[in-house]
Amino acid sequence: MANIIDTILNLNGVLTFGTVLFYIANEGLSITENLAQIGVKIPAAITDRLHVIENDNEQTNEKDEPAAG
Repeated sequence: MANIIDTILNLNGVLTFGTVLFYIANEGLSITENLAQIGVKIPAAITDRLHVIENDNEQTNEKDEPAAG
């Protein structure tokens, strides 16, 4: 889909490249989270950053949910 939009808008691969980088980063984070869950030691700087990302996601999800009542 990104490639089609990229071609239509004549962006010379910028959108496609950005999309690929997004998916690579997303999978890298997922792999790192899974390694931490199974007990592989991860440097503190990375685990701290993962906690920040996780907390940001939780806050975003809370804002998206409609209020009960």
